[in-house]
Amino acid sequence: LLETLKDVPDEQRKAQFHCVLVYMRHAEDPTPLVCHGSWPGVIAREAAGNGGFGYDPIFFVP
Repeated sequence: LLETLKDVPDEQRKAQFHCVLVYMRHAEDPTPLVCHGSWPGVIAREAAGNGGFGYDPIFFVP
């Protein structure tokens, strides 16, 4: 991904993490609880950190 985006200017490197969680209280409950969250950031120019997984090393929140 970093190689693909190397010539993309910083103002065009926007990114977002999205998470959706659905919780069922029990099998007969017709109304699940649905939560959604998003976290805006940008794709960094280089990887950083020594933990995480997936896109964590290149996702930056300014």
